Amino acid sequence: MKILLFGEYSGFHNTLKEGLVRLDQEVVIASRKDGFKNLPTDVSFDSGMSNRYLNYVHMVSKYIGSLRKLRNFDVLQLINPGIVSYESLIFNRFILERLIKNNKKTFLIGAGEDPVIWDYWSRNTADLRYSWIDGLVEDYRARQIKDIPHEDPEFLSWNQKLVRSLDGYIPILFEYSAPYSACDVRKKVIPMPVNVDKIHYRENTVGRKIKIFHGLSRYGMKGTFFVEKAFEILRKKYPNDLELTIAGHLPLNEYLKVVGNANVVVDQVRSYSLAMNALFSMAQGKVVLGGNEPESCTALEYKTTNPAINIIPDADQIVSQVEMLLEHRKSIPEIGYSSRVFVEKEHHYLEVAQKYLDFWTEA
Repeated sequence: MKILLFGEYSGFHNTLKEGLVRLDQEVVIASRKDGFKNLPTDVSFDSGMSNRYLNYVHMVSKYIGSLRKLRNFDVLQLINPGIVSYESLIFNRFILERLIKNNKKTFLIGAGEDPVIWDYWSRNTADLRYSWIDGLVEDYRARQIKDIPHEDPEFLSWNQKLVRSLDGYIPILFEYSAPYSACDVRKKVIPMPVNVDKIHYRENTVGRKIKIFHGLSRYGMKGTFFVEKAFEILRKKYPNDLELTIAGHLPLNEYLKVVGNANVVVDQVRSYSLAMNALFSMAQGKVVLGGNEPESCTALEYKTTNPAINIIPDADQIVSQVEMLLEHRKSIPEIGYSSRVFVEKEHHYLEVAQKYLDFWTEA
């Protein structure tokens, strides 16, 4: 099968490609490198010019110029309906509609906020105990962006139209599953893939201090404010027992190295589910504090108990979870080992890749 994976976030499509190639499929990734993450791609839309306007023109020309070679694939998979541009619906439509026309089957991944997801959770706030949308609004305000592109009614209308042209929708988290539940499109929740063959596991040995790391990227969405507040409290209470680090905007390879030196990784606070970085950390044998709500485990149909420690946007709750680890520090190696086993059983990249092949083939 010839497969085009269009767009990339956090190494998701790269890991899926690794699994698909191992299963003897022909795979091409076409994407930008997602800024500082510098993610690998086969067809790049990055420009690299210092002048903002020349950079944009060059990027546009690369998208248009790529259309001839990004055709006649058996499967086109889009990682987001606004992956080309949320700033220009016209250009975004132009590229995606031609890609859909020039390839055989098209699937959409639920892997991030889009107008349908934003609209659903904005209207159904009562169904959430806390919301990552609040954090995204904070991020937009911090960047002085008043008109949030995901709230554009024209983009929402096109997003809904796009869904009707798809052969399938694949949400990777609970948060992205519910918003499309009423859409008339074939759906299946499939866990994120993790290449456990490439990620080295080592026993989570605790020294004099428990080393805890939080990766800084999307400040509001990840709920970093609550982590900072919790770390302030913990530093004062346990100066001799904890080493607390917040660092951000690291390329994926560097991020994995930093995680390698930690005992505990604090992931997203406002998420009901575990994202790619949390799973990468668990595969290394780290204890992860992040989204592990019952809704997520049910949506993903986990058969193995998820050892991640659930946290919510509440500094005191985060403090109490860390204190629990302090009290039971001898259990950290065991939790770390359980984390690795969980990822191997529920997120193994070859098994996940096969689930994608099955879903694409049956559509």
